[in-house]
Amino acid sequence: MLIRIAFTLLSVLSLAAQLSAADAVILASPDGNVQFRLSLDNDARLRYSVAFKEKPVIETSAIGITVDGVNLAEGVELGQADRYKVNETYPWNGVHSTAIDRCSGVKIGITHRRSRTAYTVEVRAYNDGIAFRHIVPGEGTRVPDEATVFQVPAGSSIWYTDMESGYEGRYLEGRVVNPVNLGIRISDVLPGGYMAPPVTFMLPQGAGYASITEGRLRHYSGMGLQADDAGGLHARLAHSVEPGWVFREAHMQDAERLKKPASITGTITTPWRVVIVGADLNALVNCDIVHNVSDPPDPKLFPNGLKTDWIKPGRALWRYMDNGSDTSRGPSPTSEEMKPWADLGHELGFEYNYLEGYWDRWSDAELKDLADYSRERGVKLIVWKYRNDFTDEKGAESLRRSSIFPRRPANRNDVADEKDVEKAIRTFFDRCRRAGVAGVKIDYFDHEHKEIIELYETILNLAAEYHLLVDFHGANKPTGLERTYPNLLGQEAIRGMEYGPPYATHEVTLPFTRLLAGLADYTPMMFGGVKLADTTWAHQIGNAILLQAPLLVFSAHPANILANPAVDVIKSIPSVWDETVVLPVSRIGDVAAFARRKGNTWFLAVTNGPVAKTVRVDLSFLGGEGTWVSTLVRDTDEAAAVKIEHVTLRRSESLDLNLRSGGGFVGRFIPFR
Repeated sequence: MLIRIAFTLLSVLSLAAQLSAADAVILASPDGNVQFRLSLDNDARLRYSVAFKEKPVIETSAIGITVDGVNLAEGVELGQADRYKVNETYPWNGVHSTAIDRCSGVKIGITHRRSRTAYTVEVRAYNDGIAFRHIVPGEGTRVPDEATVFQVPAGSSIWYTDMESGYEGRYLEGRVVNPVNLGIRISDVLPGGYMAPPVTFMLPQGAGYASITEGRLRHYSGMGLQADDAGGLHARLAHSVEPGWVFREAHMQDAERLKKPASITGTITTPWRVVIVGADLNALVNCDIVHNVSDPPDPKLFPNGLKTDWIKPGRALWRYMDNGSDTSRGPSPTSEEMKPWADLGHELGFEYNYLEGYWDRWSDAELKDLADYSRERGVKLIVWKYRNDFTDEKGAESLRRSSIFPRRPANRNDVADEKDVEKAIRTFFDRCRRAGVAGVKIDYFDHEHKEIIELYETILNLAAEYHLLVDFHGANKPTGLERTYPNLLGQEAIRGMEYGPPYATHEVTLPFTRLLAGLADYTPMMFGGVKLADTTWAHQIGNAILLQAPLLVFSAHPANILANPAVDVIKSIPSVWDETVVLPVSRIGDVAAFARRKGNTWFLAVTNGPVAKTVRVDLSFLGGEGTWVSTLVRDTDEAAAVKIEHVTLRRSESLDLNLRSGGGFVGRFIPFR
C-alpha cells in the first residue's frame, strides 16, 4: 500500500513538473548570474522577469506584440524551446577594441489560440544582461505595435531624460534630486511622461545597476518608454511618442503623417529589447549587448569589416562653438579663411575638420581647393548637410538659411519618393567625391518612425558606396547600426556642449546613461568665456577622454588648444580605446572616473559634479611592476588654469585628488623604458 502511495505521489510530482515546464521557460547566462524567465499567468498571458544573482532586475511584467490591433501575448500556448549558444569576438571602435559576444540563447514557439498565429520569442542571456525580440511570420502588409512593460523594482533610483528635446535633454533637469544617491526614486517618477532610452537605474539594497534600451533597430520604428504610476515603463513605438520641440520646429509638415503606425510587409522582426545588468558601473560601461545583437557588416560594402581601409577614426576640429560658423554666430568664412584651420589641425595632429553649412555657399572649385590643401597637411574634411534637402520634393536649401532651426510653411507636404531621395543623396555624394571630402554630417532627423530609420540606412548604404564617413546629428539613440555600417563614426543623440551650461552634473551622468547605447558626438572641451561655466579646464580635458566617440570632435578653437598648458596631453588623447576600467569612486551624477588604455599608454580621467571633494584613486589598473612616466593635469585655485606635474609612479601607489566644484583631473601614464 505504501509503495502504491509513493508511486502515485511521484507520478503527481512528475506531472506537476511537466506542467511547470510547459508554462515557463528559464534561460540563464553563461555564468549563471543573469536569469530570464518567460511564463504564463492564470489567464494564459505572457509574462517575463529578469533577475541578477537571484535579485529582481525587472519584476514580472507583460511581454508581447500586437499585430493589426490584436495582442498576440494574450491567450497563448508555449511551444518548443530551441536552445543555442553564441561565443565569438569581433573588433570594435568604442570602450574597448575587442567586443565579446558570449551568451545562452533560446527560441520559444508561441501560439495565439484565437487567431492560431504562431510566432517566436527569441531571448539571449549574457553575463551582463538580456535581450529579447519577437518574430512573427506572415505575408502581406500588417501593422505591429508594442505590448511590453519593464517593471522596475520598488526602491530603485532612476536616471533619465524626457523626450521634449528628442534625445538632447538634460538629465535630472527640473526634478528633485535625492541627496543620498543623486537619482530619482522610481516611485517619484511622474506617470505619463516619456523617457528617452537608455534609462539607467540603481537597484535597491546594493543589488547592482541596470539600463533599458534597444538593439538592431532596422526597418522598424524606434522605442521610447512611458512611465505609469506603479514603476512600470511601457515600450512605445515612435508614432505614439510626442515628438520634441526641434521636430515640431523643423518638420511641421511631417507631424501628422508620422503619427500613423508603420506597416511591415512579410515577416515582422522587432528590434531587440535590451536590459543591461551589472554589479557595478564598470559592468554597464563595458557591456557589448547593443552591438552584439546587431548585424555584422556586409563584406560587399566593407571587405575588411571595421578595418576597411578607408574607415579611419580620429579627432576633428569644429569651427562653431569657439568661433562662429554661420550668420547667427559670426560671419561665415570663405574657403581661403579656413585654410589656417588645416595648418592648426596639422600642428595638433588631428585627422579631420568639420565644416558647417557655410561650405555650401562656396563653388565646387573652392571646396576642392580647400580639401586638397587640407589633405596635404594630413587633415580631411567632413561637411554638414540638412537631411530635408534629400527628402523634400523641392528641397529646403533656401529655407534653411533663414533660421538656425529650419522652418518651412505649414502647407508643404511634398515628400519625395524613394527614387528621388536616392537621386538627391547621390547628387550630394557625387559632389563630395569630386571635391575629395572624407565624410558627411547629416542633420535634423528628430524622429524614430520607421520612415526615418530607413533613411539612416539608405544614407549609410550609399555613403559606403562612395567611401564616405557619416556622422548623424539631430538623431535618435544608437542601436548598434555602427556595427552593421562601420562607416558610421558619430551619432549625436545627446545634449552636447552647444546647448550651454550648466554642465557639471550632466557630464558626470552621461557616461552611465546615454553613452551606454554607443557612440555619441558631445563635442567636448572648451577653455574660455561663458562656455567654461560651472567646470574647470581639467574637467574639460577629462571630458575628451570620458565622452568618447570614434570621431572625436573638439569644441575648442585649435589656437586655444595649442595655447593650453596641457596641450601635450590633449594631442595624445585617442578617439578609440583598447581597454576601459570604470573606477569604484564613480557615482552617477556625482563623479566619473575612468582608466583607459590605448596600446601601452594609460589615461586616467576624473570629472566632478557640483560638490567639491577629495577622492583617492589607486593605480592598480596599471599593468606590471615597473615604473610609469606620468603627466598629471590638476585643478588649481582658478577654474581657467591647470597645474602640470611630471612624476614617476608605480601601480602599487595611489593619488589623492582634490576636486573643485565642477573640477577634474587627467593623468597620462607611459611605461618607463
